[in-house]
Amino acid sequence: MFIIFKKHFIITFILILIFPTSGKIFAHHAGEGQNMVSSTRFVDPFTGKRERPSDYFLISQDFQKGTIDNSNLHTTTLFGEFNFSGGKFAANFSVPWIYYEQKDRSDASRYGKAFVGAKWNPLVDSGLPFFIILEGRLGFPSGADTDKFVGGDYYSGIANLTLGATWKQFLFVVRGSGIFPLSKDYAKLNEQSGLPYWAQSPSTQTTEEHPEIQKITQWFAYVTYFWTKDFSVFGGLLYRTPYVNVIGGGSLLEEDAETQKKFPKAFREASAGFNYTLTKGTYLTIAGRLPLTRDPDIRLYDYAITTSISFEIPEWRNSSSKKEKEEEEFESEDDLGK
Repeated sequence: MFIIFKKHFIITFILILIFPTSGKIFAHHAGEGQNMVSSTRFVDPFTGKRERPSDYFLISQDFQKGTIDNSNLHTTTLFGEFNFSGGKFAANFSVPWIYYEQKDRSDASRYGKAFVGAKWNPLVDSGLPFFIILEGRLGFPSGADTDKFVGGDYYSGIANLTLGATWKQFLFVVRGSGIFPLSKDYAKLNEQSGLPYWAQSPSTQTTEEHPEIQKITQWFAYVTYFWTKDFSVFGGLLYRTPYVNVIGGGSLLEEDAETQKKFPKAFREASAGFNYTLTKGTYLTIAGRLPLTRDPDIRLYDYAITTSISFEIPEWRNSSSKKEKEEEEFESEDDLGK
């Protein structure tokens, strides 16, 4: 069963890498499921080697303050990753839930686009102080009911290439991403198809031709300094084109002759944060993000804060087994004392 499961994700990974070269681009949607921590864990800067990856779950809470659509966005995402072949291959998934805290409107919540993915880490056994990770992710149609779902009723893909290196107590990482649709939106074929209700205008005119939107290209680079084995700090920069027409890190505003003069060609963002080991196998990450375009009329949001906690499954199993063993030994000692 695991062999079939692994083959399925490898095929998905190959398809996602191939699809960017075909067809027109029709997406409104960016990339839920992108997570800095999930792509570069298990790097030990003190030895310069890559640790054996472990299966884990990650829960993240992202807060965007003051979006261009006059709302605060709260996005909760469950991410899980499972390794095969000693960590050379991995399969993962992510499921987001979004809460809209809105000005002059009632608050609302929506399910986001679910993703599955496959990851290849060819240098896991090399012992080299650098690594390369190839990852493909497939996003599923979110459903035509925009009162319950957001993200677009179509398949979408994410292709990631991550390069990294360690030097003394530093970790350097660069990741390039392509985010694109793999099918047309199966919801209403109009200019607002796939948009959450809060981004739709009251009057909707149906069109037979699906709106064509550019694909998204994104680059992210950051540096981590490991203060101790249990605490590290990091800072980074993100560069993304185009500036608008992006969910989960932006807006769904349509560009016209007037807005094209206002909006920059690319979205730029600075980030900083820290990682802390709560207990063995449990890690806390808190990061702040600040868009570098600060004009209140065109900035996509004022600032964002992301908090995530990850749990390594083997460590939790071992901890549970150890606790059960200690309880059994305690009961045995009580029996001997009688």
